[in-house]
Amino acid sequence: MKDNNHLLDLLLGQKALRPLMQPQDAYKLLFQGVFGVGHILGENVWPYLEKEVSELNLNDFKTESLTEVISIDEEIVRINLRPWIRNGFDLKSLYEVMLLSDVKGETETFLKLWDLFIDLVKEGKLDFDLTESIKLDATLDRNNPEAKHHSNIYRATYKPAYRVLLKKEVKKVLEN
Repeated sequence: MKDNNHLLDLLLGQKALRPLMQPQDAYKLLFQGVFGVGHILGENVWPYLEKEVSELNLNDFKTESLTEVISIDEEIVRINLRPWIRNGFDLKSLYEVMLLSDVKGETETFLKLWDLFIDLVKEGKLDFDLTESIKLDATLDRNNPEAKHHSNIYRATYKPAYRVLLKKEVKKVLEN
């Protein structure tokens, strides 16, 4: 199955970057890769972005890449804020790209990927805790899956600071 190999490659790549990634973080990655982050596009988006950037330690994670593909179709990416700022890109441009990156994903697509993730863990093709993966799966509302936060260990270790955007919109900013 085409999705199987793409999903496996995506998650193996993310796990190589962040070995302490937990099933909850895989869930978040898959969720964002289908639905983007439309759930955070409210009236406080700009002030929150400014505040988050002002609190970043730009000396952290010097090897962090600017972009990371997070969807199996490669159309949705994470833009890591530290390299965005270190490279002198405009924060207002990032904000504008956020507004253009409202993704209308489908629950069925997410559930298919999540079920595939569970199968890959069961088969031993992905190194995630099976018991934890199954527990997380049992809490999933299949009619209305919700966004989740990163795991505590992921947040403490990797200090994630990024925005999820459409690759085509990011490309326009990076090419100017």
